[in-house]
Amino acid sequence: MNEIHHIATWLSLSITPMTIAACAAVIYLFYPAALHHVKEYKNNKLITGTGFMIIGIVIGFIGDAFDNLWWGFAWNAHYFESGNQQFLFENGVYSNVVFRQTLTLIASGFHLTGSYLVACSTGETTSNARANKAFNLIKIGAGVSLAYGFYLIVHTI
Repeated sequence: MNEIHHIATWLSLSITPMTIAACAAVIYLFYPAALHHVKEYKNNKLITGTGFMIIGIVIGFIGDAFDNLWWGFAWNAHYFESGNQQFLFENGVYSNVVFRQTLTLIASGFHLTGSYLVACSTGETTSNARANKAFNLIKIGAGVSLAYGFYLIVHTI
């Protein structure tokens, strides 16, 4: 391992526990409010824009915590040249799909919906226009993802 990579790996591993603890603190702080909004929805009440954002915060930080946990184990195994490092890196794609990508997409959907609802409820036209543009970015990202996924399938046949 070259010196710069070794230092970067050491730094990343050193701050991983604090990152996971910060995620846990945010989850702990926002979970009761998120649960309140989910229960309200189950009682046939609409979720407010703020409620959507709070639920998105909890979902996003759960994903971040587990993502950091998985890759903390993987890079720790690499740092100490453990025998299970190959398994952790080869199977990291499953962790990415679930915790990094899926939960991030779900959280962003909650944040965007919440932002849009707050903008609509306040009559804030600038924020409303920005929210619409943000939704357009998601559409572009979905189109690029579909096209790239198709390319990967065609390329590997």
